[in-house]
Amino acid sequence: MEFSQSVGIGLDIATALSVIIAAYHYVNSAKKETKRKLEEDAKQAEKLRQQRIAESGSIVLTREIRTLSEAYRNIIEERSGVEKSSVYFMQQKTKNEKDDHFYKRCLSNLSDKDKVNRFFKEYDEYMTSLSNGIEIFSQQRYVIIPVLDAISQGNNSLVSKLKKSPSNLVKMYNHLGGGVKGLWRDLNELRELLSQLSGKIDFDTLYSGKEDNQLYSDILKKLIRIVTDSDYSDFLEGLLLSKDEFTKYSNISADDEYFESKFISQNLKMFYKIALSEQGMANLFHNMCAEVGRSLITSTTEFKAALCLLSACHSYILNDRKDISLDDEIKRYEGLFALGVEIR
Repeated sequence: MEFSQSVGIGLDIATALSVIIAAYHYVNSAKKETKRKLEEDAKQAEKLRQQRIAESGSIVLTREIRTLSEAYRNIIEERSGVEKSSVYFMQQKTKNEKDDHFYKRCLSNLSDKDKVNRFFKEYDEYMTSLSNGIEIFSQQRYVIIPVLDAISQGNNSLVSKLKKSPSNLVKMYNHLGGGVKGLWRDLNELRELLSQLSGKIDFDTLYSGKEDNQLYSDILKKLIRIVTDSDYSDFLEGLLLSKDEFTKYSNISADDEYFESKFISQNLKMFYKIALSEQGMANLFHNMCAEVGRSLITSTTEFKAALCLLSACHSYILNDRKDISLDDEIKRYEGLFALGVEIR
């Protein structure tokens, strides 16, 4: 091969390599540019998505917070009415007042029909406002949860928390609605029956004479109703034995064939002894009013917690928070609005 041919072939190879290298760099650069554009498009799409969430989500949350705030305002106003009217039944013993006089005064107050009617009027109004609030809350979830789902990016715990709030409120509503009026009525009817007894009658005498004595039978039926009604259990907590306490106290196994009847019988005896005395009966009513107060606080706190959650989400959107998590923002707002401390 001549020198000129060798040089020509070498140049052809070099040229080909140059073309290949140039093509490689071009393709590689094109890939990088395409990747960069895709990343930019993705960022832009996410930015637009976040913008849509911020705009539409803010509108939704503003509207729902306003609606739920109005419902909450009605609830706490009616709660105030119940608390004020219940004070009459929760009076404390005055200085130098004898115990027997104090308990007679308490029971006299509990028999004041005007005061009792006023209390239950306020109570019914509270229950109506709570029912309305629960209904509004239950309906608005279908609008609120998609917004929370979007901004929390699939934080299921947050969505679950909001979904549980109406269920918890329904439980509180059923608790308050099922027990208070019935127990108040039954305790007053039991007082009236016990006042007809001639002398002190122990439980065994009452029980053994139920077939021949109508008064004994009526008293026993009323005792059984109060002690065994599940709607009354929270209002009588601490006054009756639980099954575990009964097992420990009596050494009777829960597997005993007659465990249930023995358990009920023991609580009937205990409750009868409490109800026979003016002090015991006054304490029963006080316990009931105290439980109503605790339930009012629990139900309003549950409603306020949901409002704190929505307010925190609204803040998260408006301020485009990136420095803290949404859960931390919710905790911050619960502190800001003094959840569990202040009613409003």
